[in-house]
Formats: sequence, C-alpha cells, structure tokens
Amino acid sequence: MLRHGGGSFLVGYPLRTTRRVKKPPLLHQKINRTWDNLTFFVKTLYGSYTLAMTPERSTISRYEIKRELGSGGMGVLYLALDPLIDRLVAVKRLRVDTEEMRARFLREARAGGRLQHKNIVTVFDVGVDDDQPFIAMEYIKGETLGEVIRRKAPLTLDRKLQLVEELCDGLGYAHDEGLIHRDIKPDNLMVTEGSGELKILDFGIARMRDLTGLTQAGGIIGTLSYMSPEQAQGRPLDHRTDIFAVGAVLYELLTYRRAFPDRGLRVALQDTLVPVTQLTSSFDPALDEIVERAMVPDPAHRYQQLHELAERLAAVR
Repeated sequence: MLRHGGGSFLVGYPLRTTRRVKKPPLLHQKINRTWDNLTFFVKTLYGSYTLAMTPERSTISRYEIKRELGSGGMGVLYLALDPLIDRLVAVKRLRVDTEEMRARFLREARAGGRLQHKNIVTVFDVGVDDDQPFIAMEYIKGETLGEVIRRKAPLTLDRKLQLVEELCDGLGYAHDEGLIHRDIKPDNLMVTEGSGELKILDFGIARMRDLTGLTQAGGIIGTLSYMSPEQAQGRPLDHRTDIFAVGAVLYELLTYRRAFPDRGLRVALQDTLVPVTQLTSSFDPALDEIVERAMVPDPAHRYQQLHELAERLAAVR
C-alpha cells in the first residue's frame, strides 16, 4: 500500500480516499431526487433527456415583433414592424384557440375593420399565422385614460369634458354602424401623445346587433365596475348599455374615483351614486344631472343617443 497525501491506494487500483465524505444537505438531496424524477419522466415521455425552452416569436405573418405591449382575456398585443411599408403597428394574436374565442376574435377584426373614425383605432390587416388568428392595428403612442386617472393628472374641467365628448363621437358613430362595444372603460381608451386625441380600443367583445349564436344566453361579458344593470343581469342589450358605461367613465374622470368602487354583482343591481358635486363642490351642478341621467338603471330613462350626452357636456364647457 502506498500513501498519497491524506489518502491511500493499492498499486494497480484507482485512488480511493479514506476520508469521510460529507453527505450533501437534505435540501440538496431533495432537489437531486426531484431532478432525477423529472428527467426520468421526460425520458419516458419523449425518449430523451433534453429539455428545451420554446424560443420567443420573432414574427407574426410578415410582421416583425419588437416587443410585447400587453395581454388580456383574448390575446397578446405586440408592437411590430410592417416591413412592406416600414410602419410600426400593433398586432394582436389570439391566446387560447377555442372555437368560441376564435369566433369572438374574428368578429373583432370584422367589426373594427369597417369602422373608419378618428376616435377609433384603425384596423389594417387580419389573418392567420401558425394556425392562430391575428389582427394588425394602428399603433397608438400615448397612455390610457386609466393611467391618466390613476396618476390624477391635473386636467382642467374643459379638457376632461372634451375627452368624453370625443368618446361620445367615436362610440356614437359605432352605434350608428350597428355595433355595441360592451366593455367601455378607462383602460380601453387611449389618449394619443402629442395631439391628445382620444381613441377607443378593443372591440374584442363587441356585438353586432344582427349577430346571433356567439354569446350564451344569460352570459355576462364586460367589466363589472362600468357595467349597466341589464348587462350585469345578463339581459338582452342594446347601445344604451354603452351609454351607462360612458357615464361611469365621465364620473371617474371628473372625481378620480370609481362611481361604484369594489362593486360586486349583487351590489351592481342596487347601487346608489354619490353626486359629483358632493365630492368636488366647485363643479357645475349640471354635471350631477348629466352623470345621473347617463347612469339611470332603467335604460328607457337614460340618454337614448350619445350625441345628446355630448351636447349637454358642450353646454357646460
């Protein structure tokens, strides 16, 4: 036997230390066992130990993806370059490919594609890439009205009313074209950088008045804090449900607080509105009447068309 440092070995045999080897900590043992089990499972399932990360998408159809802008219930929104005309666009790609979701997504594309208005985002292209539908739209630089409200931007009353008048103008045009948005809220409204123009986003759950078979009876689609009582109850809807939502947006923009904070479904059917002037006494009392009429629970007693609401706002300005 020959000695080597602190260990020993027999001639012709590999080095074998006589020192005690510390066992790895219990946590390390558990991690090692978990990894062994995982690799065994992968080998059993795929016949290989290789684990690969799915590469990020670089294109959708011809559009070159720059970065993700956001995601929602229907899909993921990307900033992309259209190389044919060297223009930045927003590309929305469906997240979950079910028949119902596909139908809703394609409906958004069809509905948005035929709306041409300065206060509505323009749709440029619709298609399918890698078996998934997508829609390419005008890219809007700016911030959402929700962001404006959350940072409590120091806007004048005149500016606030101007923004809501623009909302009435664009949404009223959509109503004239037979389209109901059903999810009007501050985060679906963009204020453009520079011009400060308001643009309506996301007709993703919009409903054609003559469209049938895509929405389940009694189903509720929308955002509860801005939802009319008839929408919260799953009753048949017309364009007046959007008028209620515009009233809720107007209230929130004026006061920087939601008309119905922490609203639950049961509360949504029994809400009492705190008057605008009770929260901001310097406002014209006419604003109370305008907001209250827009948000009357019975749609028959609301403004029947958005141009009526816009005219009342212009009179206050």
